[in-house]
Amino acid sequence: MNVAICDNEKIICEYVQQLIREIDSEIIVKIFNSKAELIDSAEDFAIYILDIKGVGGLDIARSLRSHNSKSVIIFLTGYRDYMEEAFDVNAFHYLIKPIKPERFTKIFSRALNEIGQTEQKIIIKSNDFQHVINVNDILFVESSNKKIIFHTIESIYEVYGTMDYAQITLGDNFYRCHRCYLVNLAKISAYNSQSIKLINGEKILLAQKKYQEFVKAFMHFAK
Repeated sequence: MNVAICDNEKIICEYVQQLIREIDSEIIVKIFNSKAELIDSAEDFAIYILDIKGVGGLDIARSLRSHNSKSVIIFLTGYRDYMEEAFDVNAFHYLIKPIKPERFTKIFSRALNEIGQTEQKIIIKSNDFQHVINVNDILFVESSNKKIIFHTIESIYEVYGTMDYAQITLGDNFYRCHRCYLVNLAKISAYNSQSIKLINGEKILLAQKKYQEFVKAFMHFAK
């Protein structure tokens, strides 16, 4: 497990590094004090902890997402104004400075669980091949007649099966937002009372009668 911390304030980097070591002393932590330092390193990290304003954390995140959809991004900031942009790059969380150790420990521990879930795989048969799919790469599942269609970041897979089976298999991070759709809560970038927008720009239907329940489920997930 390797983690990158990028903040122009050295004391914050060292403080966050110490908090991580208290959680797990075996995690490899590298500190960067500028966007250029991080980019020039050309390394991939499982978790990125980025200051939004001081080092251009949003720009770093956009660059990461252009080739890396799996790393967890946590933003550190003294400002609340960038939360919408944070959703656009599928940030895992948004921590306001000054950093409270109990809060950081809780969020970072969840990030470690997220990394573990990224490695969770399922095997499905489609077009005469057995495909191994990372659960965290699935955007949503769609039902069509007697088939269910897995929409992932890179491909689409059609298999015979039921939505009930998909829901049980994929677990609690997937929500049945419509009789025809099962959405990965981690891949939502926006929603209203009628539809849900995914991080790749696709939209799926949200049943009106499920809106309030969906909001509660999504808020619980986001927290």
